Amino acid sequence: MRTERVDEDIKYYIDKILRENLSKFTNEGIITVTSVKTTKDLRYSKVYVSIFGTKYTHQVFDRLVKNAGFVRKNLASMLKARNIPDIVFELDDSMEYGSKMERIINEVSAKDRLNKKEAEENIEE
Repeated sequence: MRTERVDEDIKYYIDKILRENLSKFTNEGIITVTSVKTTKDLRYSKVYVSIFGTKYTHQVFDRLVKNAGFVRKNLASMLKARNIPDIVFELDDSMEYGSKMERIINEVSAKDRLNKKEAEENIEE
């Protein structure tokens, strides 16, 4: 129960830190915190992020990882806790994957409609 509350607080504050300091990480695109998982001893928090609107996703993520100390320092000033967990960023590509799957399904569906229309036209001839 306690870690879930801490996870929500960390997610909220890190998302705020990233929005307010976006130019430190990227000149284009956005970074979104999708979830946070904190260990029971509250020593480490895995922060899952999605990066949109840039073709340099991995470079932006590398910059974010290198600035984890900056994020933790800012988090410490916002989070009302005695100990601030170490931040470990993980790239969450589930939204990108879902978007890609949706595009593939739409393409297959469009091809299927086209093939069905062509088949109907051939029957009429």
